[in-house]
Amino acid sequence: MLRGWFAALGDRLTEVEVEGVGGAFVRSEDAAAPARTEPSREVRLLGGFDQYVLGPGTADTG
Repeated sequence: MLRGWFAALGDRLTEVEVEGVGGAFVRSEDAAAPARTEPSREVRLLGGFDQYVLGPGTADTG
């Protein structure tokens, strides 16, 4: 299912390598931004979420 979504996006997604590991994707229009970012020791914490509520592609409406 995900592969179909990625294929449908075509050139709007770009595969990138992060610290020597490939297989990550970003929007093509944002692909150059990480290379321009300076290293930082800053940490940003994200709020909790329920992946079962936020998960796309589920057919369950109830």
